Amino acid sequence: MKAPVAGIDRLPGSRSGSPARRRSRVVARLKAPVRRWLLKSGAMQWGTKSFEFWTLLMIVLGAVRPRRIVELGAGRSTSYLADYAMKTGARYAAIEQSRIYARRLRRALTGGFVDARVVHHVPLSGDGWYEAERLAAVVDFEPDMLFIDGPVGAQEDVGHGTRCSRRGVEWQQEAARAARILIVDDVHRRSNLAMYESLIAGLPRHRSLYLAYEPRPGCRNVAAVAVPADLAGPIERACGELRIPLLPHHTLEDCSEA
Repeated sequence: MKAPVAGIDRLPGSRSGSPARRRSRVVARLKAPVRRWLLKSGAMQWGTKSFEFWTLLMIVLGAVRPRRIVELGAGRSTSYLADYAMKTGARYAAIEQSRIYARRLRRALTGGFVDARVVHHVPLSGDGWYEAERLAAVVDFEPDMLFIDGPVGAQEDVGHGTRCSRRGVEWQQEAARAARILIVDDVHRRSNLAMYESLIAGLPRHRSLYLAYEPRPGCRNVAAVAVPADLAGPIERACGELRIPLLPHHTLEDCSEA
């Protein structure tokens, strides 16, 4: 098992774009319970990805045709991946840290005539990563597609979930070894981008594609997608024909948040 990238939690500040804002710890503590309650109640919705992202996801699935999929952090993408898995016979596990959201997603999938058993509730441990035994019981296969969009919480000031803990990075490095598709969302944050780069270092025959999108008006996120190099060109051409504006590059200097 590879060791995590040194200094992943000590990355320097952004040198271009919007500087990462230092928020008051007291204000963050006051806001977190309220935001957490609003999100769980459904009064406040998580920002979602763009039409361009969903189109890119469909292009990538069609080009690579994965057979074993793991998604960390279930959500709207779960309906796309669950439908793909059901129609192609692919194995698929969507991991969700919130019992409430897992229940909602299962109801939504059932209402859309898709197998809801792909959604698994796996709670978090004290370090912000998933409980080891529960995660191992669900992900007992080697994925050829790894979609990382969770855990969430610490970066959003609504909990302690993080995908960049030492244990989390080690698990993801192990899980990504045989991945033909690797997707990491929120790489506009430097810690997430550094984690993604630690994973892609183990996939030397892959190329990275980046897409910026707005989960909410005026809020810019970036998703990273790694695919086999021989398929990257056709995917880029398809995106060009469909007017999907991939970024020419994305580095730590381009990040807007820590």
